[in-house]
Amino acid sequence: MKRICKICGKTFMTCSNAQKYCSTECSAENIRRLQRIRYAAKRAKIPKPSRICIICGKTFTPHNNAQKCCSTECSAENYHRHQAKYKRLPKHLVIAVPKKFQGRIAICHSCGRKFKQTFTNEKFCSDQCRADFWKHYGLKVEQEAVSL
Repeated sequence: MKRICKICGKTFMTCSNAQKYCSTECSAENIRRLQRIRYAAKRAKIPKPSRICIICGKTFTPHNNAQKCCSTECSAENYHRHQAKYKRLPKHLVIAVPKKFQGRIAICHSCGRKFKQTFTNEKFCSDQCRADFWKHYGLKVEQEAVSL
């Protein structure tokens, strides 16, 4: 039986009444076309709901389902709060976190003064405090080694 391919328009011979395409490439192209049509219809039907930013409280339209913050500033603030809460810094070292991220206030491990962090893992307010801490810590380790 002779048929005409619905994709490329070529005439081809078939043994089955179900065959509509001349090759697997044309069949795959038809599947891709149908998927594009279904995807476009699905995207057109679903309106994107607005959300409230978990940091500043503004209403925004998310770009994807995982987005919780309205801007990169709020996203950075959310990241730093998460870091302080669960990972790097003990809670007693983080003093205050402003609404919009502008650095965090932390306590220096060496002198105990408050300072503004520019990186999440900063633990000292200055290079001098860092040197003093490691100098003292190095002496402490040496004393423990000698006493053993």
